[in-house]
Amino acid sequence: MHGLVNNAGVPYRPRQLDVDIPGWERTLAVNLTGALLGIQALVPFMPSGASIVNIGSIAGLTAHHAVADTVSKWVFAASRRSRRSNWLRAASG
Repeated sequence: MHGLVNNAGVPYRPRQLDVDIPGWERTLAVNLTGALLGIQALVPFMPSGASIVNIGSIAGLTAHHAVADTVSKWVFAASRRSRRSNWLRAASG
């Protein structure tokens, strides 16, 4: 496995006071947990120099009224930086 592309995502756009728990949980499950599970499943089989490409929307950089969608994209963007830091530390011994 020389590459992984995380491109799955579901929109869930109600405003904060209209969010229901099933919609919130589904959004986080697909947008965050799905990417995490894919990484955990495939990274052990990826050789040195392999790539992970994470594709997200502008909602990961800006604030929108759709709170579940925005939160999941912000956390996804932050987790990219965290994973990179962890891998660089592991690679340096």
